Amino acid sequence: MNPPIGLCVRCKGTKLLCGNTYCPILKRINFESSLKQRQSNTKVIFSKTPPNFFVGSRFPDAGAGPLVSLVDENDLPLADNPSLWYGLPYEKIIALRSNVIRGFEKINLRQQVQPTSRFHELQVSQLSQTPFDMELAFKKLNFSMKFSSHLQPMGGSGALERFTICENPEIPAKAEKIVGDELKATGMIGELSANGFDNYYITKLLTSGLLGMKKRFVPTRWAITATDSQLSKQFIAKIKTHPSINEIHAGVSEYLSNKFIAIFLPGAFEFENFEAWAPKTLWSSSAERFTITEEYEGFYGRSDYAGKQAGGYYASKFAIAEHLNKIRKQARVVVIREVYEGYQVPVGVWQVRENVREAVKGMKKLGSFVELQQFISSKMRVPFAKYLRESKILPQKKLVDF
Repeated sequence: MNPPIGLCVRCKGTKLLCGNTYCPILKRINFESSLKQRQSNTKVIFSKTPPNFFVGSRFPDAGAGPLVSLVDENDLPLADNPSLWYGLPYEKIIALRSNVIRGFEKINLRQQVQPTSRFHELQVSQLSQTPFDMELAFKKLNFSMKFSSHLQPMGGSGALERFTICENPEIPAKAEKIVGDELKATGMIGELSANGFDNYYITKLLTSGLLGMKKRFVPTRWAITATDSQLSKQFIAKIKTHPSINEIHAGVSEYLSNKFIAIFLPGAFEFENFEAWAPKTLWSSSAERFTITEEYEGFYGRSDYAGKQAGGYYASKFAIAEHLNKIRKQARVVVIREVYEGYQVPVGVWQVRENVREAVKGMKKLGSFVELQQFISSKMRVPFAKYLRESKILPQKKLVDF
């Protein structure tokens, strides 16, 4: 079955819109990248945990368990920390992630996590921000890599016979106190962020079933988007109380064959996100021209899920909201992402988040809307007129634009 042009761009292997029971593109990538040279009879691994905990998306019975890393000690801080990956070449990221091994057991996602669960010690250990030793004993271990549009690449995985935490994790007292409070998950997310814990750490705690009054494991893919969405919502509530910028600003970032332009225009907060996939890229191999999707939310937000862009939309919005909250300003914001031919292996939405973060670091002031048009035209491959026609924000003219 050949899906209609544009369907894969909207799906990215997550919703199976083509009607298949699996994504043929990801299946091919996963097969082609199988690490056969590492296949062995290995059943016990003693190594450092990043630390992190992974929960699969199959519902209601999902695989859940810890990660360990086999990388050299010098690379251990990088192994599971996307906030440090910006600028690393493809091959370095793949090398790091091919050495991250996941153990899992089947859990029921409907059930509340009980303190008596034998996973409880493992859950609490996820509060650590520094690696610790762990031993995983597998029933069987498979070293094939897995790729996803949402998640970081993953190395080997296998069903667990047992796991042992071999040293005491170092747990921040403040985080331990917050997760022990009688707060809803949204309240804990806000408190953790306010106390300096980043979104990657918060996502780990959410997926581990440590947040909220009714504690449940959350599939990692869902937790990533939920954290981005909830933190954005809390940042935007503050942003709306701040004054607007009074000049046009724009910044650019390019990494892993993805180019981003972040545009700030004077006015009350709005957000619009474009994705433009070039022909012969991962999700648009049969297209003859750029495949473009657009998602938008106004001052009062949106009630529906941004299904055309999914996690990429929320990762982009998070980076924008984080920056505006930091500078205590609001603006009408447009982010344009162009994906080029070199992006043949998905590495997860972290690269969207980190690309947009990089773009807003280098914002430059532009004197007029005409200057903005010239700036965008000089940086992007899709003609500016195309974005202008499809945009809900760019055609709005304010006095400062002239």
